[in-house]
Amino acid sequence: MIRFNCKHGEFRALSNEYGNVWFEFCGSRFLDASVVDLFRRLQNCDGEEFLDALKWLQPGKDWTARKEQFWFHETTPIRGVVAKMLGSMHDRTPTGQARRQLIAKRMGLKVISITEQPSPEREARLMLIALRRKFRNKAYRDVLLQTGDAVLHQTPVVGAPDKWTWRNGKGGDLIGKLLIQLRNELR
Repeated sequence: MIRFNCKHGEFRALSNEYGNVWFEFCGSRFLDASVVDLFRRLQNCDGEEFLDALKWLQPGKDWTARKEQFWFHETTPIRGVVAKMLGSMHDRTPTGQARRQLIAKRMGLKVISITEQPSPEREARLMLIALRRKFRNKAYRDVLLQTGDAVLHQTPVVGAPDKWTWRNGKGGDLIGKLLIQLRNELR
């Protein structure tokens, strides 16, 4: 069994926070050109723009030097974290609603236009499409194939497991399952 996330371990590159997976998956859920453009711009942002985005996406957070560096691997920003935070605007939750209002105000929009919530099956297919695109890159593909026949589990860095992640038998483990499927396709 291999457990990984974007922060720790030799297999962190498998995480969907790398390879633009969250950018593709989340960015496709928005209808406003300016919001789609924001996703595209942040895919390749430098550390300063990344940190700025983290701060305006979390306005009430008490920032310290340590917290500012948390979502970096060495000096490289883990950009998928920002995409996932932006993607939460699609969620019909208090956090999603607050982020929609925050981004709308920041971008001068009255509202953020979002697509309909996909079914769980469609969501899994969309994630698999994004993962397939990521693993066309030889460097990522080689890491995935190095896992052999091991069961793969993406674990959350912070918080409880969700439909995508797994920890101690809890969570939906969808990323791990999709990566195993993709690894079998690549062989």
